[in-house]
Amino acid sequence: MTATKEENVDLRGQLKIRLIEMERCEREFKVASDKNQFFEQQDVAKTDQIESLQLLWKEKQVEVERLEEKNRSLQKLNQQLSVNLNSQRKDIIDLKGEIEKDRYATTEKIKALEMQLDL
Repeated sequence: MTATKEENVDLRGQLKIRLIEMERCEREFKVASDKNQFFEQQDVAKTDQIESLQLLWKEKQVEVERLEEKNRSLQKLNQQLSVNLNSQRKDIIDLKGEIEKDRYATTEKIKALEMQLDL
């Protein structure tokens, strides 16, 4: 009977150890489960953030393309205006030259007429 009692005591001791180990495993499982839930929530939040950033990127890409097209149009307009301005400057220089020639010719005519009057 003492062998049975000793075996019983030994089994109770093993049971206590197993129960303590089981409680420790349950706590570790709970901690791991909580961490997993936290990481899943973080994953969802990151996925939402990525989707939001992708949408924003797409919108900004469209805006960049629109602004690039506007820039090309403005550069083309600037080039046309520059050509027009240079042409008008050349016309002004040519007109000034003609005015100077006409002024010189008029001055010469006046001198010739004055000489005729003096005679």
